[in-house]
Amino acid sequence: MTANRFAEAFRNKGEVVLERTLRADAETVWRFLTEPALLGAWLAGGLLEPRLGGRVALDFRLLDCPGREGASGTVAGVVTACDPPRRLAYSWDESGEARPPAQCSEIAFELSPAAGGGTHLRLVHRRASPKEAAGLAAGWSVHLDLLGARLDGNPPFDFMAAYGRVAPQYEAAFAAERAR
Repeated sequence: MTANRFAEAFRNKGEVVLERTLRADAETVWRFLTEPALLGAWLAGGLLEPRLGGRVALDFRLLDCPGREGASGTVAGVVTACDPPRRLAYSWDESGEARPPAQCSEIAFELSPAAGGGTHLRLVHRRASPKEAAGLAAGWSVHLDLLGARLDGNPPFDFMAAYGRVAPQYEAAFAAERAR
């Protein structure tokens, strides 16, 4: 990953944007985005109802990954877009207050065919707080790398060790983008 790629995550104010090419077809990636057992292999365990207006309830204690044993935190949300297997979006509320979607940040996953095969995944975290943007980018980066590993049939890696490697680079890139 180049320094330029880290900076690309912050080009649009209030958004964190990350992209990956995954070696799986869009239908398989879609299952990992929507099926609870597969979500728990790379993001968090819980519930996601893949339909417009569906409920999202994720619990990071249920992530099956070394280095997250002491993790906590939950996300509540509502599915705001669902077009299988191309686009999934939902509100992202870590407050525990069950706020309306317009008062929360939003996660969007956009899937398209990748050149040479596989699936291009574009993640956009909208309405990201500036004070949390670098940490969100680092966290999403590691989660997406974990998704790629799981899709490839590989065992999970130490989440916090990977986070520790990329977080300083995202922090530096975010500081540079804000100074522009």
